[in-house]
Amino acid sequence: LSSIVGFSQKNKKPEQFGSISQVELSGAAVFNRDKMVGWLSPINARGLLFFIEKVDSATMVLPCLKTPEDSNKKVSLELKKQKFRVTPFYRNGKPEFDIKLTTNADLVESSCSLSLEKMQNHLETALKKELENEIKDVISLSQKKYKIDFLKLGEVFENRYPGEWKKIKRRWKQEYPQAHVNIHVTANVNNPVLLKLPTGSAKDGGK
Repeated sequence: LSSIVGFSQKNKKPEQFGSISQVELSGAAVFNRDKMVGWLSPINARGLLFFIEKVDSATMVLPCLKTPEDSNKKVSLELKKQKFRVTPFYRNGKPEFDIKLTTNADLVESSCSLSLEKMQNHLETALKKELENEIKDVISLSQKKYKIDFLKLGEVFENRYPGEWKKIKRRWKQEYPQAHVNIHVTANVNNPVLLKLPTGSAKDGGK
């Protein structure tokens, strides 16, 4: 058996950009049975949450579309109405998994000079890439670094293929690191009010 416990949270400072939620994950401990074997970073812990919890809402900070005026400026998005699904398959005697994430994000804060209407495609592409990377990274840590199924993919496989699971259960520790995983992310940025004009950050009074 393996598990992830010890999620740690910390308070954001009010002046931090994207401080809509004043609490954020600071990491998670990786356990093999009762022994701690590693630690996940805050970003890795956020990727993990998709697998073990229903994530109704989250906040993500992304860079503005690169222009001379916006080289170091950012936007804050609130992710809502997220749908995350893991579908197992059994092909040629091997387990595989398809992971699909669909998220709708609202723009809630921006210090960019461009209107969000002009940056919408950029933000959707950047958000999609960021979420894909978070999921890929936590899968890689689980399969390759720790070789521990803390994502609970074995349980997902067992629920759909109970007969096949009986055949591979004893060798899951060897099968799991080799299991192929496909990732599909769809990201939409929607906010009819804030898409029209630059919103300004909380620090600059919206100017």
